[in-house]
Amino acid sequence: MCSAHINSAFENDLQQIRHKLTLMAEMVSQEVSDSVQAFSERDQVQASETVAAEDLVNASERILDELIVQ
Repeated sequence: MCSAHINSAFENDLQQIRHKLTLMAEMVSQEVSDSVQAFSERDQVQASETVAAEDLVNASERILDELIVQ
């Protein structure tokens, strides 16, 4: 019984990590797309917004790192 509970908790943790990783990957994909568009259009406002969005990606990475270590 205890083993089943540990496996279930582990699976839940893995699912949470997968979900957060997927969200982060989507954010990075959008950031790359926005960066290319800003560069090709020489749009300084969009470029600045893209750089600011990197802070969110970095925060997500730190959260993921903490979850994985736990």
